[in-house]
Amino acid sequence: MNLSDEVPICLLLIPVLLFCLVIPRIAEAIPTTTQDIHITNKVWELPQDKEKLMEHVGIPENERGHVDFIIFKESSWNYRAVNKSSNATGLGQSIPYWHEDTWPDDYRDNPVSQLEWADSYVKQRYGSWEEARHFWEVDSCYTKYGCNWY
Repeated sequence: MNLSDEVPICLLLIPVLLFCLVIPRIAEAIPTTTQDIHITNKVWELPQDKEKLMEHVGIPENERGHVDFIIFKESSWNYRAVNKSSNATGLGQSIPYWHEDTWPDDYRDNPVSQLEWADSYVKQRYGSWEEARHFWEVDSCYTKYGCNWY
């Protein structure tokens, strides 16, 4: 008795098809250069690398001007910026008292984490960076708690 007599030929081809379709996609996802592998450990030169940072975080090109406007106003692209009055920290000047429990562990030292957090905050609060900018231009800040709280 032969295996092909009992099992239709199409079932025998499934492993071959999976191998041919899945393995190339896995290979595409594997970084091929040192820069790709270590991009989250990259030393970001800000503001020079701001476009690359926004691209890395996944901010669409049509939103980047609005992101640049807000981040420049808030921190001048200094991810180590701390506001002496409010203790707000990072690129987006998040206030620890209100937001620290939502920060990733490396928030204070990682501009990628800071911009990812700010992107999430802005999208939840305003829907887009454009709307956040509009709010900022009217109120001189983009926090839901108001700008003159201190």
